[in-house]
Amino acid sequence: ADIANICNEAALHAGRENQSNVTEANFEYAVERILAGSEKRSISVAQDERSRSASYEAGRCLVAWLLEHSPPPLKTSILPRTTSALGYTQFAPVPTLLETKERVHDRICMLVAGRAAETVLYGGLSSLSERHLKQATALAERKVQEFGMGDSVGQLSFEKAEGRTKRFYSNHLRRKVDQEVAQTVQQANKHAVKLLEDNKELLEKLTAALKEKEVLNYKDICELLGDPPHSKDAFLEL
Repeated sequence: ADIANICNEAALHAGRENQSNVTEANFEYAVERILAGSEKRSISVAQDERSRSASYEAGRCLVAWLLEHSPPPLKTSILPRTTSALGYTQFAPVPTLLETKERVHDRICMLVAGRAAETVLYGGLSSLSERHLKQATALAERKVQEFGMGDSVGQLSFEKAEGRTKRFYSNHLRRKVDQEVAQTVQQANKHAVKLLEDNKELLEKLTAALKEKEVLNYKDICELLGDPPHSKDAFLEL
């Protein structure tokens, strides 16, 4: 269904542009519109919010670039969209159906990376990270409650019914689960902050470029950041 929607959207875009053929650019437009909604250039964004959004998305890009098990950013933008008022970053698809402890950790790092960038560059936080923080918490819960990857809780998996975890364990274990979920997100945030502090010059460089151009594609990101410390070929071959 997703492929059909993308093809349909790409064809419609080509028609609106009076093209005789559907091109790669049309498909890129279609993917962006389906993932993040259409651009809303008419929306007025305050300068300080625009700057903060650039820092936030730059942090997400840079952390993904530096981590070993994370997909590289393909495109990042601070243009308002229908589903993302202050920017978005598109990552390469993940070529695996399995999760490992390391992959889950890196995914959570990516989700809190924008928040980490705010900490490094602004010394404080905003509500920008609300959606990604919810996703990070949900993934941390799955790591502990479903994947059996919790250090203190151990190799247990709690059955879910109608979206809620069944209660067949003690309040003491429930507290341990909650504590480990919180620690998982905190550890990922600490890792993301450390990466950005160690590479603050690149973070500021990427932020400035994003503020100037508003949209950066994969080629732009490569030119700004150089080669990633870990190969991203497996993600880019899809």
